[in-house]
Amino acid sequence: MPVSLVKGGLCVAMLVLASAVADAADSFTDEIAPLFIRRCLECHSGPSPEGGLRLNDAAGLMAGGESGPAVIPSAPEDSLLWQRVTSDEMPPEHPLPPEEKEQLARWIADGGRWQGGPLD
Repeated sequence: MPVSLVKGGLCVAMLVLASAVADAADSFTDEIAPLFIRRCLECHSGPSPEGGLRLNDAAGLMAGGESGPAVIPSAPEDSLLWQRVTSDEMPPEHPLPPEEKEQLARWIADGGRWQGGPLD
């Protein structure tokens, strides 16, 4: 195979990967951060969050709560956050609608990357 084709293929692959990383960042910024703010932070932020789980910053998300890690990157089915949301246990009084559940599952499946600083 000519070197120019290999280099061209590598460039395309790198662009696709960069686009996927950017899409994951956009997913957090556009969908997940607002979802956490609207639906989770009332109970899962501050000095004494429910279950010891803080969802207002990356450190809290990665540390998890009393039950263990909240998110296992790229594995929604193994992530306690997803398990609690998909069983309609969380949020307790107003479970997420299917569209928001789908956004959360996709974000975790894409690596669960936190973009930016703490959420207010």
